[in-house]
Amino acid sequence: MPAADAYKSLVPPDEMLSKIQSEETEFSFLLFAVPTPGREKIPGTNKYEMEEWIAFVFSALRKYYSSKFGQSKEFNSQFAGEIFGEALFNAVGHGNRFHPEKLTKLGVWLGSKGTIFAIEDEGNFFKDESIKNKILSRSHIKSTATQETGGGGTGGLEYIYQTDEIAIEGNTLFLMVTANRFFE
Repeated sequence: MPAADAYKSLVPPDEMLSKIQSEETEFSFLLFAVPTPGREKIPGTNKYEMEEWIAFVFSALRKYYSSKFGQSKEFNSQFAGEIFGEALFNAVGHGNRFHPEKLTKLGVWLGSKGTIFAIEDEGNFFKDESIKNKILSRSHIKSTATQETGGGGTGGLEYIYQTDEIAIEGNTLFLMVTANRFFE
């Protein structure tokens, strides 16, 4: 399979892409596929491999938006981490079940009006109709708090619900966040 075809599934829907770019600028993007990280810490460190991925994406977001908005606004790493981290964990933990032989593909589309995170696993997590319906409907937030976590939360999906738009195509989850929300 040609390299470009391997990443075709990470291209967001056109209507989503049009919402993050302004008329005068295009968008930048990062695409990469890596073996699914395990649950163990990186030898010689106190960090997990997934934390390194998240730090890499935050660095790209911070640099991109600092150049767009200037240094006067502070980038909200916690907000970005909650959204991207939870979506990544769902692909790695539920989709690929931490199997290092499975790839997790990531795409980050940066536009002057917002960002789209594209996350794809080789499992069936995002294809599962009940999971897909929960994510896309956003309506189960209250009921899930008692069913899945004994009343303490929504099993992490509340972070995904903070996005402005959600789409799922095959094994790929797309999350769009408008740029100004990274600085609230």
